[in-house]
Amino acid sequence: MSNKLTVIKLNAIDSTNSFLKQQTKQTFVANFTLVHALEQTAGRGQMGATWLAEAGKSLTFSLLVRKPVEKFKHDFEFQMLVSVAIQQSLNKFGLASEIKWPNDIMAGGRKLGGILIEQLNDNQGNPTFIVGIGINVKQSNFNELPSATSLLLNGVDIEDDTILMLEIRDQIIELFENSSAESLAIIRTKYLSVLMKYQKPAVYQVNNLLFNALILGVSPEGKLVLQHENDEIREYGIKEVKMMY
Repeated sequence: MSNKLTVIKLNAIDSTNSFLKQQTKQTFVANFTLVHALEQTAGRGQMGATWLAEAGKSLTFSLLVRKPVEKFKHDFEFQMLVSVAIQQSLNKFGLASEIKWPNDIMAGGRKLGGILIEQLNDNQGNPTFIVGIGINVKQSNFNELPSATSLLLNGVDIEDDTILMLEIRDQIIELFENSSAESLAIIRTKYLSVLMKYQKPAVYQVNNLLFNALILGVSPEGKLVLQHENDEIREYGIKEVKMMY
């Protein structure tokens, strides 16, 4: 991958996504510009959730990707592409990871990181994706977050996490630039192969109701497709359903 791609390194910032969005609205930002923060004080997850990253022990960065209208029929195709790129990158470092719908990166059944993809038009009116990625790298203690984990706790000790960051960036760019109807079908298959609890029984919660169901897939729009015990098939959007265990 070209070393001419822009990388902006910051000591501390509230949110790399917010920083990159602000820059994109104010001036022209080159495609595939990456913003890397050593410390992120107010990172955000899906639907306004907070992503807390421990300074010096977490990898937090955002990538700008201009969205060609003709590439994706549905935006969730890009979400799957990013998820597969991250999973393949982690695999190169010896970690078998999974994706928990819609945007969690999992290892050993615990949360390793997350993805937040936002859309906007840049200062020239071009549709643009801002891809925010956070990964726990060197944390060894998650007292207040028992469901979290890190690369270190999974036996992956990375001295320089920028190597992983650039690997993820390059994987995203490669899959993006080579994307077609055929390649996106392959990406969907790969995504489902690493989707946590795919076609396996699990307990879910909708409002206060617990029920057993199987994941049959994900709709083109990104909704989770569940088969209930009575064989009823329903689709659920983000925040409508929660996987319990």
